[in-house]
Amino acid sequence: MISKTKYPITNEQIKKLFFKAGFKNIGNIAPLGDGEYNAVYSVTADGKDYAIKIAPAPDCEVLTYEKNMMNAELYWYEQIAKTEINAPAIIYSDFSRDTIRTDWFIMEKLGGNALSHCKLTDVEKQESEKAILDIAAEMHKVYHNEFGYASGEKFSTWYDALKHIITSLVSDCSKKNRKCKNGEKLLKVLGKYRDVFTDVECVMVNFDLHPGNIMYDKENPKSKYWIVDLERGLWGDKILDFVHFDLMHPMEKKTRTLEYYNSVAEKKITVDDGIKLRYAMGQALMALIMETEKYYRYTPHHFGWWRNIVACAFLYNSAFRVFNK
Repeated sequence: MISKTKYPITNEQIKKLFFKAGFKNIGNIAPLGDGEYNAVYSVTADGKDYAIKIAPAPDCEVLTYEKNMMNAELYWYEQIAKTEINAPAIIYSDFSRDTIRTDWFIMEKLGGNALSHCKLTDVEKQESEKAILDIAAEMHKVYHNEFGYASGEKFSTWYDALKHIITSLVSDCSKKNRKCKNGEKLLKVLGKYRDVFTDVECVMVNFDLHPGNIMYDKENPKSKYWIVDLERGLWGDKILDFVHFDLMHPMEKKTRTLEYYNSVAEKKITVDDGIKLRYAMGQALMALIMETEKYYRYTPHHFGWWRNIVACAFLYNSAFRVFNK
């Protein structure tokens, strides 16, 4: 996917990075994945396959919560390593900016493909849906005492963290000379339902649990499913992760999803008015991020610009139907 944030780099520069990391024989360099923020490449080095991820340039305009996001991603890989979730190993990282002028790391390259690119049978689809819910439930067992993004400011309540996140996104829009009416409306909703968003448990949240970030390798003897691209994680409300499950359905109609999640989760979810409001806030927050990021990543000539517009319309409409009841 074309994006203004991807760092422009040549094959020769990538080879230099691998040489710095201690590799000698470098070849088969090719773009990897469908990511729209970092530049990612597949590289064969000393007879093994690796992935290298390169952050946007330091002077690239990014959203407030995306600043130092590569540090955040490595932080989340460290947290994931404490769980039963499978993730690739980090081989080498460099934040010195002495070889290229941005941050980068090399990681294990997994076999198989992203679930979003796999042709699955009906049985395999059901299995993969359960596998993603297993990952979510395992993440939600990890608790923390402060809310917020790993590389950003932390808060004692989810309400305070949400207020900061939404305000930052509205400000990010303003920097591009765009008025964010829905963001301003969200701040009013947040104030109206303050008690609902104050009484929330703080857990590890991915907020990006979709098939494109789950690797599937049915031949892997250790596990068929691996999670990648953890950079958008945060300490927050676990209900956020349900935005990607049964996307077209409101929380109370995610019957099969909730039934399975509750069968494996440490703490069950019972859908009440508070949960509906928290889910609607997750939808609206996702829309606000997508609305804002399009000004930083794309132009109206990019597919991503129009995809985000369509997705935002659905998410905002769904959320405000709940808020306005």
